[in-house]
Amino acid sequence: MNGDRSDTAKARISAALSRIEKATSSPVRPPNGATSTALAMLEKRHASLKNDAIEALSDLDALIAKAKR
Repeated sequence: MNGDRSDTAKARISAALSRIEKATSSPVRPPNGATSTALAMLEKRHASLKNDAIEALSDLDALIAKAKR
């Protein structure tokens, strides 16, 4: 990936993460029939996926930095 494409990709990922953060910080009413256990499981899964994404982005940043050397 050349510099322009990697910068564009990082900007798009950053924008997506911002939208996700905004959506998750908004109060949400549980759908009809949803239990607190189901919502807790979803919140746990969201946190796990978020951490995985942060780790993957960090790895990509390291690879991009290494490729620029």
